[in-house]
Amino acid sequence: MNGRILAGKYKLLEKLGSGGMADVYKATELSLQHRTVAIKLLKPELGQDAAFLRRFGQEAQAVLKLSHENIVRPYDVGLDRDMPFIVLEYVEGRTLKERISEKGPMTPRHAINLSAQVLDALAHAHDKGIIHRDVKPQNIIINSRGRAKLTDFGIARNTASDTTTLAGANVFGSVHYLSPEQAKGLPVTSASDIYSMGITLYEMVTGKLPFEAESSVSVALKHVQDELIPPIKLNPSLPPALNDIIMKAAAKEPKDRYQSAKAMRLDLMRVLREPSGTFARQAQQKPDIKAKRGVFRIALVAVVALGLFGALFLAARTVLERRAISSTELVPKLVGKSIEEAKNIAKLRTYTIDIIETVTSSEFPGGVVLEQEPSAGTALKNGSQISVTVSAGAFMPRVPELFGLTLKEAEEALLDAGLVRGDIEYRISDAPVGTVFKQDPAEGTSLFEGDEVQLFISGEPSRNIEMINVTGLSLRRALPLLKEAGFNALRVKLTEAPEAGQEDLVLKQNPAYGESASNANAVELTVSGKLSGLYTADVAFRVDVDEPLTKLLATIPLTLGAVEYERIVYEALLDEGPEQEVSFTAAIGEGGERQMNVYLNNVLTRKTAVTFSHTG
Repeated sequence: MNGRILAGKYKLLEKLGSGGMADVYKATELSLQHRTVAIKLLKPELGQDAAFLRRFGQEAQAVLKLSHENIVRPYDVGLDRDMPFIVLEYVEGRTLKERISEKGPMTPRHAINLSAQVLDALAHAHDKGIIHRDVKPQNIIINSRGRAKLTDFGIARNTASDTTTLAGANVFGSVHYLSPEQAKGLPVTSASDIYSMGITLYEMVTGKLPFEAESSVSVALKHVQDELIPPIKLNPSLPPALNDIIMKAAAKEPKDRYQSAKAMRLDLMRVLREPSGTFARQAQQKPDIKAKRGVFRIALVAVVALGLFGALFLAARTVLERRAISSTELVPKLVGKSIEEAKNIAKLRTYTIDIIETVTSSEFPGGVVLEQEPSAGTALKNGSQISVTVSAGAFMPRVPELFGLTLKEAEEALLDAGLVRGDIEYRISDAPVGTVFKQDPAEGTSLFEGDEVQLFISGEPSRNIEMINVTGLSLRRALPLLKEAGFNALRVKLTEAPEAGQEDLVLKQNPAYGESASNANAVELTVSGKLSGLYTADVAFRVDVDEPLTKLLATIPLTLGAVEYERIVYEALLDEGPEQEVSFTAAIGEGGERQMNVYLNNVLTRKTAVTFSHTG
């Protein structure tokens, strides 16, 4: 298979992996400077299976709707010898599963950071009506920069379609991360992805799966019936608030989980400020009285049977306690005391202090005891050791200078500093459009890790939009994505294709990805294609030019699919002066009378009818 050319566009280099219905290959795109891509190719033996063809088609439809920095980008779909394939971004890195297997549990901060990225990706998918249905560490790739990328939408479904999974052999989703409703064959919602994310986070911080058994069916039943062991019991150093978030996300009933990926992400970021907070803790359910009746009867019999022994035991214990009381003391309360004060208090009762860990804390200043073991009030022999955890103080990142940065650059600078972007407000200013001209708090301000910084960006209020990335996509896919993002003025300029047969790909975009742009301004795409057309028109007119080096654009309104755009057929720089002569030959792929728009420095100055005739 290596070396095979798919659809005349892609050369397979090596096999990266294999799943239930497809093989994944590393490949070179025979255009765009031989970009490396990943290609998901349906297995040959499944090519005649209507169900697998349908599922593969579902994935293609799902990924083509998605454009997010934490989702592996889709580039293209196609057929080769009647076998469908999907072309995806190639990500250098390793899966989250490989990371956990190699290094074990992650620190809470690292787990929160990666989980927040995956939840961002899920929020984007859910907003588009797509449920992933197979969230697991194997489907999360961590690239060389530490960014998480969610992949493999192979069993994703649109929320508008039937989302009922089938019981038995047709249950979709990896069994160790399967939600109870998936295991029972009930309809799935975005809450099913939340459950799988909760189980994934459980494994990230403990290094273990919560439910294991000898068979897949037994594991699925555990998801339905067995209570989750709190991860803090496996990893006692886990912040209690993070433990609560995992337990809430992995609740048996969808209604008891987070109702959106965004809500879960917000709570995760809050853990960085309030590691011991109770904001995510769920109320304890009332015990089932009927279920307890049998236990009560057994307990009653046991009490009667043990009653006689009780009196003898108490008498014996009293004698022993009297002998030992002279050598024990009650452990004093050390939590909240400075470490020096704690040592002095312990010394008065002949105890010694062992500092087992120093951790950052937003609740206690540095040098103060956070936890102790044994707890206060416990009887402990004189001369014993009390273990304590001491606060190192809060990690207080400083707000970086963001003035002059684009929105994307500002977000990256904040993330590097341990902070997150807050609200964005657009205002007209003297700064370049799309750049930060003010921030709150100001540069140098000390904040708690995970705090938000509000950005003020130069631009017209209510009209600025963050530019999405469409470079490398086909024009047919790029146009509807831009339209959906809120950009209405779309212009296309053709340039010579890098290689024959490689037309219709977006090579450049202006504004660039991540920049903040007004939806009142035009988005210009440079697209590979044939510069000549089957139909031409000779155009000549005069125009008054008020400024030197005025940019003239001549465009023809066209439609691709259901999206209207303007094809640039001529552009030039004109000198200042009245009645400047303009003449050129325009070429397009369709004949007949067409409207031509003429812009001077992006201002529409004239409309005229032009007739295109066949050149043959």
